[in-house]
Amino acid sequence: MWRAGRLINAVAAAIDIALWDIAGKYHGEPVWKLLGGKVRDEIPVYANGWHVGERTPENYARHVKKAVKEQEYPALKCDPFAHYEYTMSDDQLDEIAPLLEAVREAVGKDNGIAFDCHARFTRRNAIQVAERLEEYDIMF
Repeated sequence: MWRAGRLINAVAAAIDIALWDIAGKYHGEPVWKLLGGKVRDEIPVYANGWHVGERTPENYARHVKKAVKEQEYPALKCDPFAHYEYTMSDDQLDEIAPLLEAVREAVGKDNGIAFDCHARFTRRNAIQVAERLEEYDIMF
């Protein structure tokens, strides 16, 4: 059921995008205008895929410094949950906390940290994860 839900959501999103595209072509306008117009002049970016190798705080810190400090990304996205599926125990969260602590310490308070959970958590578990990791000031 869980996977069918993701598939149905993906299909619905694809149909929605196709309908907006058709409406844009019909009216001779770009979709962004149909959706309400221009909102900003620039789009903030973040580093993705910056982590390589061991899942240790030291290795995370080393790679994140390169992405954020050397390559000057204002934020980064990571998936510290890659080894877990659908639910996380307190012990598993305790394994992730030092990784995020090292990342936050390496980038400082001025840089953003985002998570990509790949839709692997239940709603209840997502709330538990967010509450447990709140102290690291996660963007999304």
